[in-house]
Amino acid sequence: MVSKLGSRARVTTIACVLVAALAVAACDPVPSGGGVNPLTCLPRVTSAADYQRAFDQRGPVWSGGDGAVPVALPDGRTLWMFADTELGAVVNNRFVAPQSFVHNTFIVQTGTCFQPFVGGSAARPTEWFRNPAPGQYYWPASAVVDPSSRTLHVFLLLVVNVPGVAEWGFKTIGTRVATLSLPDLRVQSVSALPLPTAAGSPLYGSGAVVSGGYTYVYGNRQIATGWLPLGEEYVARVAANVTGAWQYWDGTGWSANATDAAPMTFLRADASVDDPPVAGLTVIPYGSGWLASAKRGEIISDDVTAWYSSSLTGPWSPVNLPDGRVATTVTDNAVNQFSYNGRVVVLPGSGPTVVYSVNTTNGPAKRLDAHLYGPRFATPVGLPAPDSLAARH
Repeated sequence: MVSKLGSRARVTTIACVLVAALAVAACDPVPSGGGVNPLTCLPRVTSAADYQRAFDQRGPVWSGGDGAVPVALPDGRTLWMFADTELGAVVNNRFVAPQSFVHNTFIVQTGTCFQPFVGGSAARPTEWFRNPAPGQYYWPASAVVDPSSRTLHVFLLLVVNVPGVAEWGFKTIGTRVATLSLPDLRVQSVSALPLPTAAGSPLYGSGAVVSGGYTYVYGNRQIATGWLPLGEEYVARVAANVTGAWQYWDGTGWSANATDAAPMTFLRADASVDDPPVAGLTVIPYGSGWLASAKRGEIISDDVTAWYSSSLTGPWSPVNLPDGRVATTVTDNAVNQFSYNGRVVVLPGSGPTVVYSVNTTNGPAKRLDAHLYGPRFATPVGLPAPDSLAARH
């Protein structure tokens, strides 16, 4: 694997989680939520290693998932959102039949305790966000708390099964926003967003953050085939409660015209223009500025890279020399394991932490080792303190 893409031509080898042009439709049915897994508590959670121990607890219902997007809730809990999830018992680290495979679940962290949430019931677990139609499902990508109503808005990628597409069998065809009540996380609605729908439009929703009365929503543009990422990162904004007109960053300011959207600028250490990551971007507050992170080449690179800016629109500069890498992902080549969804987050007890997902194309090996699939945690290397980065800008 490589940590740096030499040119955008290499993009054609990548199958990325954030894929496809947008398609806006009417509101989807409101899902129901249900059963929960048994509670797991640790004596302490003060490091990346502790988080790894927490999420290595598998079964008897929740037995592994990818995505692992943390969201700080107003009451001090942390919501962990997962996309594709294995459900079923695990014995001696092996999946035990019967197993089911769903496309979204939650784990709620309260202090040092972790409780998975699934839809349906413990006897018949399902997705938390019900599938909108046969062959379609949702992957939760990012979320923000609505400060006015204390509800949670979750940006969902709408995914459709398409056998033979990039040998992965899926493509993402749009973004939805789900509104959940707090503190119970019950789904109130799932609605389409008034975002551009033309082929090649940015697919917004990979990251989201609230600041100054707005929700800023990040996304990358896809090429016309509908599943290959192009490697351009965009940002749009809407009112903090995710209602009303959208505005799009045009390179110098905000425009109401979606066709004016321009990609954000990423810089090298010498301030020359760099290639942006070919992956969904996560942006979080970091001191007086903002920290963006992603894997530069998603599944074909072994990095997690971070950039800093004093503005939510960039330009984004690597946090360290030579290229901003803060972690190297660990995979087992013997079983065709790969890594994806890399990001830097700030977690209770642990502080800045690298989170990424691993999976394998070796199905038999996965059945024998449940931990070949799921989240990985690491302490970032070479990530400067916020004040140090702010001083450079």
